[in-house]
Amino acid sequence: MKDGTLKECPFCGGKAKLSNRLVVDGTQVKTVYHIYCTKCLATIAEYDTEFGALAAWNQRISADK
Repeated sequence: MKDGTLKECPFCGGKAKLSNRLVVDGTQVKTVYHIYCTKCLATIAEYDTEFGALAAWNQRISADK
Protein backbone atom coordinates (compact mmCIF):
# COMPACT_ATOMS: atom_id res chain seq x y z
CA MET A 1 0.00 0.00 0.00
CA LYS A 2 3.01 2.29 -0.09
CA ASP A 3 1.81 3.86 -3.33
CA GLY A 4 -1.81 4.25 -2.19
CA THR A 5 -3.22 1.56 -4.48
CA LEU A 6 -6.35 -0.31 -3.46
CA LYS A 7 -6.55 -4.07 -3.35
CA GLU A 8 -9.43 -5.80 -5.10
CA CYS A 9 -12.62 -6.46 -3.15
CA PRO A 10 -12.06 -9.33 -0.68
CA PHE A 11 -15.57 -10.65 -1.36
CA CYS A 12 -16.01 -10.60 -5.14
CA GLY A 13 -12.67 -9.44 -6.59
CA GLY A 14 -14.26 -6.28 -7.98
CA LYS A 15 -12.63 -2.87 -8.34
CA ALA A 16 -12.47 -0.69 -5.24
CA LYS A 17 -13.09 3.04 -5.28
CA LEU A 18 -12.14 5.71 -2.75
CA SER A 19 -14.87 8.22 -2.01
CA ASN A 20 -15.11 11.24 0.27
CA ARG A 21 -17.76 13.62 1.51
CA LEU A 22 -18.08 16.67 3.69
CA VAL A 23 -19.64 16.22 7.13
CA VAL A 24 -20.83 18.95 9.48
CA ASP A 25 -19.79 18.09 13.03
CA GLY A 26 -21.14 20.78 15.33
CA THR A 27 -19.55 23.95 14.01
CA GLN A 28 -16.83 22.20 12.02
CA VAL A 29 -16.92 20.90 8.48
CA LYS A 30 -14.61 17.99 7.81
CA THR A 31 -13.92 15.51 5.03
CA VAL A 32 -14.42 11.80 5.70
CA TYR A 33 -13.24 8.96 3.47
CA HIS A 34 -14.55 5.48 2.73
CA ILE A 35 -13.94 2.80 0.15
CA TYR A 36 -16.46 0.62 -1.61
CA CYS A 37 -16.54 -2.10 -4.24
CA THR A 38 -18.00 -1.00 -7.57
CA LYS A 39 -19.26 -4.54 -8.26
CA CYS A 40 -20.86 -5.88 -5.05
CA LEU A 41 -21.01 -2.53 -3.16
CA ALA A 42 -19.20 -3.86 -0.07
CA THR A 43 -17.99 -0.88 1.95
CA ILE A 44 -16.00 0.06 5.02
CA ALA A 45 -16.66 2.60 7.76
CA GLU A 46 -15.75 6.25 7.23
CA TYR A 47 -12.31 7.46 8.27
CA ASP A 48 -10.94 10.92 9.01
CA THR A 49 -7.98 10.38 6.70
CA GLU A 50 -7.48 8.91 3.26
CA PHE A 51 -4.61 6.84 4.65
CA GLY A 52 -6.86 5.35 7.35
CA ALA A 53 -9.45 4.29 4.78
CA LEU A 54 -6.77 2.79 2.49
CA ALA A 55 -5.18 0.87 5.36
CA ALA A 56 -8.54 -0.50 6.52
CA TRP A 57 -9.60 -1.63 3.04
CA ASN A 58 -6.26 -3.22 2.21
CA GLN A 59 -6.01 -5.13 5.49
CA ARG A 60 -6.43 -8.87 4.97
CA ILE A 61 -6.47 -11.75 7.40
CA SER A 62 -4.09 -14.53 6.43
CA ALA A 63 -5.64 -17.90 5.63
CA ASP A 64 -2.60 -19.56 7.25
CA LYS A 65 -3.70 -20.06 10.86
